[in-house]
Amino acid sequence: MGSKIYGKNQIKYTIKTIRKENIDSKISINDKFFTKIKLKQGEWAYWAGMVDGDGAVKEDCNFILRLTDKNIIIDLAKIYGCKVRRMRYQSEARQDMYMIYFGRNKRKHFMFHIYPYLIEKKEKVRNYIKKVFPKFIDTEPNKFGLGYDELVCKMGYTAGFFDAEGSAGIYKDKKYNCLRAQVNMTNSNILPLQKIKSFFNEAPFNFPLKQIPIRTASGRMLKSGKIGKISYYLNFLGNKRFVFMAIMLPYLKCERKKLIAKKIKLLAKVIKYTNPKRSNMPNLPVWKNKLELLEGMRSLDEA
Repeated sequence: MGSKIYGKNQIKYTIKTIRKENIDSKISINDKFFTKIKLKQGEWAYWAGMVDGDGAVKEDCNFILRLTDKNIIIDLAKIYGCKVRRMRYQSEARQDMYMIYFGRNKRKHFMFHIYPYLIEKKEKVRNYIKKVFPKFIDTEPNKFGLGYDELVCKMGYTAGFFDAEGSAGIYKDKKYNCLRAQVNMTNSNILPLQKIKSFFNEAPFNFPLKQIPIRTASGRMLKSGKIGKISYYLNFLGNKRFVFMAIMLPYLKCERKKLIAKKIKLLAKVIKYTNPKRSNMPNLPVWKNKLELLEGMRSLDEA
């Protein structure tokens, strides 16, 4: 059943362990176990993007990563041998959440390695590292790379942030009777969005600035009567929506995002091969059939 957590005199959610810890949380930072964790720079950058998007670094140096995507939490838990718990809310409108539990030295090792790639949470993690290992900041560039010099690190960070804060979908445009793709990333802090925008505005991608605008949305009125935070949206427009999703596909971990990336990649081919301006439209019936199947796909096996 799991433990019941109450809020306002009623059960808010139940919490249950779905993966037991198989590496002691009190493990020494010098234990040989940590030498076996050999992620590539692009993979550490992915987790940095995920933490910038959905992670929480508290003032007491505690770290929280809680997601609706079970597979992402399990992937990280397997790397560190951590415990994972599921939060099941009483409200059917809310999805189950999954939370990873780090021990002190596991958290320290993780923070050390994602630090070079962080943007939004970099200062908080730097303050944490200064407390537990003051000399680390000076030796970090030589020990763990130079951040975003590698293209794979840029793509890794972007994929992690997109898995956390990205949104993509295909919708019907009733006015023009066609399908359209929408791709964007949202955050209340503009810095990660500006960084990702710079990745794609530079070589080798050279996306025009007008096709990757950042828009601002004023904060919504909260139930408390206060105004919420301002939100920033990094939008991918025109054909760059399709290019971006095709680039991201190999780096994504979120199953939902992988599926929609495959759908959008398919939609790009459908648009290409059903364009009436083309003089040559190979296999037109086949592509029209694929167009009809787009809405029915619900799993990666179908994509």
